[in-house]
Amino acid sequence: MKRTNMSQCCRFTLIELLVVIAIITILAAMLLPALQQARERGKAASCVSALKQYAQTSMIYSNDYQGMVPVTGREGSTTIYTWAVLEKNGYANAKMQRLCPTLAVDAEKGLNATVAIARNNTYGTWIFFNTPWIATGYTLADDIKPFCAGAAATGSAYVLHRIKHPSNIIFFGDAMNVNADPPGPALHFNGNTNNGARLALIHSERANIAYADGHVASKGWRDLKNNAPQAFKNFALGKEGTNFAAL
Repeated sequence: MKRTNMSQCCRFTLIELLVVIAIITILAAMLLPALQQARERGKAASCVSALKQYAQTSMIYSNDYQGMVPVTGREGSTTIYTWAVLEKNGYANAKMQRLCPTLAVDAEKGLNATVAIARNNTYGTWIFFNTPWIATGYTLADDIKPFCAGAAATGSAYVLHRIKHPSNIIFFGDAMNVNADPPGPALHFNGNTNNGARLALIHSERANIAYADGHVASKGWRDLKNNAPQAFKNFALGKEGTNFAAL
């Protein structure tokens, strides 16, 4: 009986191999966008969770200090912002997620490493002092809140009882500095068109935001453009930080 050569009967032709490769390529092209979208949704969910923790930590601080939520403090001659103030006073710690994974930089380093890390690796705080619900110039001597270590430390804070509609007032959120090279996380932002630090639309052209009542929401530029009394016209678009003006 004539034996069949196994190596001959199972051999693929070049055309067959090319067809298989083409099919795999097509399937990969179809699946990769879906996988990328799933990964981005995971990052957005992680971001919302982190912002909720951020807001809750701030609320705990406010309960201890007459309804005050820190905006800025001082570390020597350097201005530090909300997260650093919370950590300096034991309300937050370096192991807590303090920046969206989409923008994460030096994520393993704590705020105590250097002031530069503290200034470049946290969610942004909305800061615009010409409002009735931001108090400035408080010091440790006032016995209202410890902005940071040091008897001469001063700072500013949101005054919760002055806010009429806390569910509409933005405290913290995704923020980037479009004027940085390259654009990166910003510690603060406002609606000033001349300021490079802006809300960042990094989740499918939406930003995750924590409000004064502690809730977190995802907002697009159209919502934020009409957000009275904090109307925003300029944004950072995508993790590349492209300047985007809402017309």
